[in-house]
Amino acid sequence: MNMPTHRTMMRTGLAIGLVVALCMVVGCSPPDPNQPVSSTAKTVPSVTNKAASVGRGTNIALAEVNSVFDDKLKNARDPFFPVSARLERQPVATSAAAAPKPPGEVVLVLNGIMGTSSQRMALINGRTFEPGDDVVIRTTNGQVSVRCLEIGPQSVIVTINGMPERRKLVLKK
Repeated sequence: MNMPTHRTMMRTGLAIGLVVALCMVVGCSPPDPNQPVSSTAKTVPSVTNKAASVGRGTNIALAEVNSVFDDKLKNARDPFFPVSARLERQPVATSAAAAPKPPGEVVLVLNGIMGTSSQRMALINGRTFEPGDDVVIRTTNGQVSVRCLEIGPQSVIVTINGMPERRKLVLKK
């Protein structure tokens, strides 16, 4: 009994692959131009035929199809995240609801005080401060510049946006 050689096995595998590819291409046909197109579709898929050289002068036809997606369906759901609200219509915010707070209402939270009595550091809105530090931090009404003046055992004194007014933040227990 003769064992097939590596070359014979490669040829057989290539032949089987060509037959499967040809069956797939022949089984796929372009859309019927007489069939009505959905009224919500923006474009019609374009189909172009290309020839691919598989080897030794053998060409097979390949079809290239551009997919069209319609996100404006009313009863659609995301198949990967079925409980997602991504496809639901979101209410439009009015200008009154989106109005920023006045500059005097900057919300600063003293998250903690750490270190020794000679070298204290404070955590304000998630940012670390030492006495004399001037750091830009995000607050509910945008970015503000906060300067740490002094850090006590239970409180911190800061100024906001370079204003002379001092503000004392007390550590919550």
